Amino acid sequence: MGITTKIKSLHLLAVVFMLMSTTNLLAQLTGIKTIPGNYATISAAVTDLNTQGVGTGGVTFNVASGHTESITAPILITATGTIANPIVIQKSGTGANPVITRTNAGTTNGTTLGANLDAIVIIQGSDFLTIDGINLTASVAASSSTGIEYGYYLRKASGTDGCKNITITNCTITMNKGTSGVVTGIMSSNNDALSTTSSATGITVTSIGGRNENLTFSNNTIRNVHHGIYVRGFVHSSPWDFYDHNITITGNTFNNLGGGSTSTSYGLYMIYYHDVVASNNVYNNIASGGVAGTGFRYGLMFSSSSDHGNLTVTNNTITLTTTSGSKYAMYSSGSSPTGTLNISSNTISFPTNTQTGSTYGIYRFGTAATATMSNNTINSFTASSGIFYGIYNTGNGTTSNNTIAGYTMGGTSTQYPMYISNANMTAFGNTVSNVTHTGTGTF
Repeated sequence: MGITTKIKSLHLLAVVFMLMSTTNLLAQLTGIKTIPGNYATISAAVTDLNTQGVGTGGVTFNVASGHTESITAPILITATGTIANPIVIQKSGTGANPVITRTNAGTTNGTTLGANLDAIVIIQGSDFLTIDGINLTASVAASSSTGIEYGYYLRKASGTDGCKNITITNCTITMNKGTSGVVTGIMSSNNDALSTTSSATGITVTSIGGRNENLTFSNNTIRNVHHGIYVRGFVHSSPWDFYDHNITITGNTFNNLGGGSTSTSYGLYMIYYHDVVASNNVYNNIASGGVAGTGFRYGLMFSSSSDHGNLTVTNNTITLTTTSGSKYAMYSSGSSPTGTLNISSNTISFPTNTQTGSTYGIYRFGTAATATMSNNTINSFTASSGIFYGIYNTGNGTTSNNTIAGYTMGGTSTQYPMYISNANMTAFGNTVSNVTHTGTGTF
């Protein structure tokens, strides 16, 4: 063998070893990984995940109960799973949930709700991802003017790559709202990484791939925020295919909302969406250290759009307290010409309020093809001023078997236990009882 041949052989071996080394370095992640163990932190595990991707059968990160870590920049998840190869980040063992704490004050100084702002964990264009039992907290520094605005933040990779099949469950998200009017527990946005910090409009979605869909937010506790969960899709025209699709929000507890700012506060806010279930959630804005506060307050807000698809709102419990400003326990304002609307078996209470604005138990207008508002209970209200509407319904469909009871109103207050204004509305079996009305207002 000549010298030239030997050199060529050595070069070939070097290339083979290099390829083998690269293959090992970039081997996709599969099976069970432990934190701490395989990785010291969740942040380190996510960095490796984003670099190497997901292999056959998917990957599960088991995070030891009681694990804590502090970060000064968001944990950014960009890796994507599939239905056969999912990504799971979950608590392992009994005891306290693992906790990720953002310790700095952030950089965006944002004041626009829904804009591209600071977060603790960002999920960007990922698919088939489950986060189970991983708590988030924002330190005291987050209450400054450049605070951490979002806990879990869903952000699109592009107008053709949204977040799909995402589950966030069994997490406690404790922010530090301070005086900021934009601090939110879970934000699902229409932004990408280049979206501005001053507009909620975000990006232009150009295909079904760019919408967020099949999102589940369940059994989470969200507190010390101005808003609990905020979902904003892309503004689209008929047939509204680029709206966010198939969203389930169930079993969540929203406490200590609003109060730090006079801007409007929402427990749940949704706009530009199609097919939603909101069930078994508990909202109490003054629980866990909250204050009544001023300004507009909404428990569950389903905002205007051209087509909600099917909207089901059942078995939610809403307790809403303010010192001034109008409040809506439940608000639905969109039309759904081809879908259904079901608002049923919800319980709404208004503890004693110093009321200067309007109070609505259930406020609804729209033209859903099939609309049912039934078996809701609205109780416990005392006021000496302002206007009260138990059920305010200017849409079509059926309003039946609701109970509106337990009110004392005096002074200049005006009361409408049930206000219905639509020629296509059928109302029957409703009960209004135990109402005391004194003073100069209208009953």
